[in-house]
Amino acid sequence: MKRQTFTLCLGLSLSMVLGCNGDKGPGGSAQVCTQANALSGFESRFADVGGERVHYMIGGSGPALVLLHGWPAAWISWKKIMPAMARSYTVIAVDLRGLGDSSIPADFQLDAPKAAENVFQVVQQLGYTSIYLVGHDWGGSVAYSYALAHREQVTKLAILESAPGQDFGALEAALPKTFWFNWFHQVADLPEELVAGKERVYLSWFYRNFAYRADAIGADDINFYECTYSRPGGMRAGFEYYRDQESGATSQEALLASGGKLQMPVLGMGGQYSLAGNVANIFGRVAEQVTSAVVPDAGHWVVEENPDFVRTQLENFLAGS
Repeated sequence: MKRQTFTLCLGLSLSMVLGCNGDKGPGGSAQVCTQANALSGFESRFADVGGERVHYMIGGSGPALVLLHGWPAAWISWKKIMPAMARSYTVIAVDLRGLGDSSIPADFQLDAPKAAENVFQVVQQLGYTSIYLVGHDWGGSVAYSYALAHREQVTKLAILESAPGQDFGALEAALPKTFWFNWFHQVADLPEELVAGKERVYLSWFYRNFAYRADAIGADDINFYECTYSRPGGMRAGFEYYRDQESGATSQEALLASGGKLQMPVLGMGGQYSLAGNVANIFGRVAEQVTSAVVPDAGHWVVEENPDFVRTQLENFLAGS
């Protein structure tokens, strides 16, 4: 589909959205969401990974810079910094396993280590033996799993608004009112039943309430997220990351114990009104070289709320010795 898809599809009901594009791909992934939101200078591609399709956007030239989004988001969460970063890097913004326009696995096994292996296979297929890796929220946990499993291939690692599995549990226990949803999402079947048909209402709550600037994620992006998370199994796929977090954390701890602390430089970045310096403090337990950055005038959605600051911090970190 071409540009007219945007006017025809976004904001319509689920059945109407799926009807806009007959090519749904494995897992019922309606490709309309990304196709309608093309980013100048970037190409939308799919990689076949063990029978699953992993979607990613790629553009620019130079060393590989892999960007991993969180929940409830997709590759588009990076769009405010992707063009500028593409001047120095080949930017690869991947839709995590089961999310965005990536296909949803039939078994719904969606922990961070499994998602990391999907990303690793995409990187291998593209021919890169070393990458710069950046992750936000759940993408941070996936990036951490990737770095633990493939240490020699990650030149530098940047984690935004995220914490390793075991440490997130401690953070959650200390701030139960902030992370109430973590328990809710782990309840089998109920969350997806309750939000069915109200995906936009539920997702929008997080975009508003976890931001310092409530308007940082605009209507067009919310249209996109409604489109992708409203596909069959879309909300369940997101919830399964929470349901599988204990197994993911156990895998991360085992890899950490066997390989020791990460040796590559790590940047821990948090929003001023969210995790702030806690990201770097927490990652000091699992990495030897950790630099901290606090994003001013930002809550959880640091890239959307203060993209210039985030981009500058990333550029300085990646270019430094």
